[in-house]
Amino acid sequence: MKSIRNGLVNYVSFVRTYDMQAEAYNVKLEKVVGSVEYNFYGLQDISSFDACNDFITLTIDLIDTDIDGGEYYLTISGASGDYAKYLCNVKDHEYVNSTNANSLLASTVKISNL
Repeated sequence: MKSIRNGLVNYVSFVRTYDMQAEAYNVKLEKVVGSVEYNFYGLQDISSFDACNDFITLTIDLIDTDIDGGEYYLTISGASGDYAKYLCNVKDHEYVNSTNANSLLASTVKISNL
């Protein structure tokens, strides 16, 4: 499972297969439950398309694009079609345990935006 976080530029690596010879890749995120879809077009491999490299690393910018948190199907595609499909978790919040042991709310969990 891949994991990305809202508010950051995410670097996501994938194993390069023999058919991944595109100069630019497209990434589609489809919500597992629901019909929400996000598309990122023309993503460049940060290794400058080194065909000898066993991995490709794509940057997914979630600073300008705000995605609802949850599980998505992440599909990588290029000029010749879809290459691979992964399960991806988009984090848009975090759980913070209370640190004050003497407090009435010591066993509560606070959910905060990133």
